[in-house]
Amino acid sequence: MNYKCDINVFDLIDNYRIIKPIGDGGFAYVFFVRDESTNRAYAMKISKDPMHNQVIDLERDVMEEITGNSCFPVLVKSGYYRKNMYIIMELLGMNLASIRKLLDGKKFSLYTSLVVASQTINILEIFHNKGFVHRDVKPSNFLVKQKNVSELCLIDFGLSKRYIDPNTGKPHPKSDKVRFVGTSRYASINALKDNDVSVCDDLISWFYMIVEQYVGQLPWSSITDKELILAMKIRTPVEELCSDLPQEMINIYKYLETLQYDDVVDYTFIHSQILEAIKNLNESNSKLLDWEQNPAITASIIGAPLKRLLSDTLEGKSPEEVDVENSPSKPPPKPPVRGIERELLNADDVNDTINDINNQTPILMTDQAETGCCCCSCYAWRILFHRKR
Repeated sequence: MNYKCDINVFDLIDNYRIIKPIGDGGFAYVFFVRDESTNRAYAMKISKDPMHNQVIDLERDVMEEITGNSCFPVLVKSGYYRKNMYIIMELLGMNLASIRKLLDGKKFSLYTSLVVASQTINILEIFHNKGFVHRDVKPSNFLVKQKNVSELCLIDFGLSKRYIDPNTGKPHPKSDKVRFVGTSRYASINALKDNDVSVCDDLISWFYMIVEQYVGQLPWSSITDKELILAMKIRTPVEELCSDLPQEMINIYKYLETLQYDDVVDYTFIHSQILEAIKNLNESNSKLLDWEQNPAITASIIGAPLKRLLSDTLEGKSPEEVDVENSPSKPPPKPPVRGIERELLNADDVNDTINDINNQTPILMTDQAETGCCCCSCYAWRILFHRKR
């Protein structure tokens, strides 16, 4: 029997009130929810169909093992609604892909790109040291934190796999039978060839992500066919890909190209190259990131509209009575359509991803106790950019 996920706005699931849909991907929906006992806001990710429960189950298992670092979302609880598995987790701000599109030129400055590179490579190092490979590293899987919009958080672990055998402390043997998962735009050449992946493939994806954030697009950004993207990646030299980036970034890519499946990554080298590139800019230590320089953009990033929505629902209004998308000058919204098919938002890169269940709209972080900012322990970040708030 083919069970489906039938959820309506304002439904109650295990004491969590559905307030608004905020994400729609291959295997799951994501909702903005409110805990009826505490009035705190969270994110609920729920499988679209029970046959996809294993993806949510894997994500829960990974989140349980990486808990304790503020560069990963806090897992609150998990359970089942009818036959569909869900997880409740910390709410965060907007993702890097969406933030970039709010800026003039739809790209980051070199300074911001390098700071983002510093933070995100540190987050990946921590994640990899937990023994996992993410397998879908991309801008829409890095979100800002509401309490400090210069801090980033890695999400979406439904495609992750355990890379290190906990019994031996060494990588699991390379598999000959694999299928491609991830997003073709950012996937490594090795992954696009349907080979087994390791941490070095995550880092190639990270590199493509950083290039895109600064340049504005990748040479294959308009292509969705996996084989065509593979062909373009093979024939595009790093010097052409990084023509506007510092030499240090080219050095990093050439190093990443040498890595094999079970090699130990020299993160110190990567950190040092990024730090050197930042130093060469001669920028002030207190310079704001691109999205911090515009108060209106900052407000959007931290989820001001959803804060108002939460406030209104606490006053007794239903989401159907609240219009957070339209200003008073716009005509009244049409009557809402019940059911997630009309409510949910589409993911940005739904056409070129195998599993994209990422938040594409600004959302609010809960009042969780701080667990310490691992991002600020990043080699380059700690030396140059940790600012008192």
